Amino acid sequence: MRVYFRLDDSQLELVKSVYDRLTSDNLMSRCLKGLTQNRNEHLHSRIWRICPKHRNAYKRSVDFATATATCNYNVGHHESNLTHLFGIEYTYSMDKYLKDKDSFMDAPIKRKMRKARVLKELEYAAGAF
Repeated sequence: MRVYFRLDDSQLELVKSVYDRLTSDNLMSRCLKGLTQNRNEHLHSRIWRICPKHRNAYKRSVDFATATATCNYNVGHHESNLTHLFGIEYTYSMDKYLKDKDSFMDAPIKRKMRKARVLKELEYAAGAF
């Protein structure tokens, strides 16, 4: 099945200008590292882990999941803990658990950054000893 899609010349010029701007070398070179995309996907996966997509949820639940995931993502589980608001006693094991969660959260990003740093250190430069 063939689909034909036609644009007026004025519309075609607008689309072409946007396409050219998005595919410029400067913009594409900034996207090569993929750091922003990975971070956004990481945040989205945290939101959907709290409020899964495959289950129906009220807007209030999705808003709560978004706020909770954003707080945990920005300042960590230890700092964004709300147990004191609920009157729950803060224990040593809870403190250790939240700190472990925080250290585990950044592990893939730290691993990626360490790998990039090691590769840069091993990079060959002509005439450098």
